[in-house]
Amino acid sequence: MTRQQPERIKSFFRAYIASVKVSNEDPETSKRALARFLATKDAAVIEEAYQTFRGIFPKVPYVTEDNLRAVLSVADHPKAAIADPKEFFDNRFLKELEESGFIQELYGKP
Repeated sequence: MTRQQPERIKSFFRAYIASVKVSNEDPETSKRALARFLATKDAAVIEEAYQTFRGIFPKVPYVTEDNLRAVLSVADHPKAAIADPKEFFDNRFLKELEESGFIQELYGKP
């Protein structure tokens, strides 16, 4: 899919990154979404969930070899222990979005 539809991948990442911004910077929208997905109207539960997840996701979700190595170390698959983490991720679309100025425009000037 990355070769056939690169724009679709970039669109996904643009939307994901924008949603992370909203979840971190717009408490009311975030809490409405949490209430819906947690199927509760309990304000204390919603607030606790919001405080727990707020800021947990990075602005730009780069994957690192260390991230993948940690996942592979606990995987049940017999080949996971000898797998090369580099074979499982590709950060080029995120790099392109950063280089295009999308992230800076979304979050404002540093």
